Order: sequence, then structure tokens, then C-alpha cells
Amino acid sequence: MGLWKLTGINLPRHRGNKYPEDVHRHFSKDGIFFPGKSVSLKQIQFMLKDIPQLVVDKIIVAVVRETNEEDVLVWNVYLVNMYDSEIRGVMVSSKGYGQYEGRDVKTTILRHVIGNIDAHDYAKIEPLMDNLLGLSNEYWVSFYKDNDMYDKKYIFLPESVREDHLTTIPVLNKKGVMIR
Repeated sequence: MGLWKLTGINLPRHRGNKYPEDVHRHFSKDGIFFPGKSVSLKQIQFMLKDIPQLVVDKIIVAVVRETNEEDVLVWNVYLVNMYDSEIRGVMVSSKGYGQYEGRDVKTTILRHVIGNIDAHDYAKIEPLMDNLLGLSNEYWVSFYKDNDMYDKKYIFLPESVREDHLTTIPVLNKKGVMIR
């Protein structure tokens, strides 16, 4: 495997060859572009091996049907922490995209600062309007746990939030549609 595949950087053609032989001289020990420094392919492979592969497996994003203050049925989006410890610095960006009335549409990207969520607790992200249920609704969740930063993207596909898909959401104990 060539160095250019490990770094993900497109390098210019050099003297008729597809990639120059001395590509490694452009990267510092931490893998950052820095002319004049030399790092071997073996060193870069070792550095990539040391990057932890953090997996988010105990966070749920759920869309729940409930009545609001005016006794109107609405869909609300919740973030549920199923970890045995608190998650800190929780941020969620949300957006919708897809086809609406025969044309491509995109909603505004909203960024929500949630803060901290205790173990086995939840936080409300936002209400979801009925006319957006026909779009793909994406929630990108980022948080800190045990001094490591985690992130995961959750996408509710068009028409996936429906009454016949409802299930009981853990911790919330309400009916809704969830992605784990």
C-alpha cells in the first residue's frame, strides 16, 4: 500500500510517475504536512495503529410522539444516554434533506448544545415538524466520555417515522422510533 493511500492526500504527478518515491519527506512524525521532515511508511502505519477506534454503542436518538403544552400531538427528538457514566459536552447538529413536492430540498443546519447527560438519562433535542417526516432527518451527535471524544451520525430515512414503527424507548418509557 502506498503512502498516499494511508494519508488520504492527493499528491501531484512527479516526473511521469504516478507518485514520487520520496513522498514521505513531506510529513512530520505526527503525520502533518511539513516539508523537510522525513517519516517512513512504517512509522506512519505505526501511528495510524495507535489511533483508537472509538465506537458509540450506547447512545439512542429517538423520535417520540407526544402532546405539547397546547394539547397538540407533536414529534419530539430525544437523545438517550444508555452508558453507565455521564457524557459531557454533548452537541447535536441536525438537518433534513430529500425530495419534497417533487423538488430537492435541504433544511437549515441547526446546532444544539445539550451540555452533560447523566448515566441512564435523556435530553430533548428538538421538535420535528410533520412535513419533515418525508425527508431524511440527520442528527450528528458529539460528546466526551472518559476524556475521549466520540461522534456518530444517526439518519432517519424518509417515512421511517410512522405510527406502525413505534416501539418502547428505553429510559424514556415512551413509544417512538429509535436508532441505536
